[in-house]
Amino acid sequence: MKGAFRITDKLKDWLTLKGWTQKQLAEELGCDDAIISRWFDEKNPKHPSWQMLRKLCFLTGLDTELLVFDRNIEQED
Repeated sequence: MKGAFRITDKLKDWLTLKGWTQKQLAEELGCDDAIISRWFDEKNPKHPSWQMLRKLCFLTGLDTELLVFDRNIEQED
């Protein structure tokens, strides 16, 4: 899989851990939920912009390497 899919998989894992929806993620990032849904499009996913990727890292506490490359998200409580 390419990077966009890895980011999507990692975000799905994170949303599941937090119990959030894509709409809640969009609200927290201050963007339209249509932008988020494009990332999760199974046929033609879009990459988040670098600016949005930075916001994602800040919000989730995940680093860019974890979001983009093959590493698992583990709950840290």
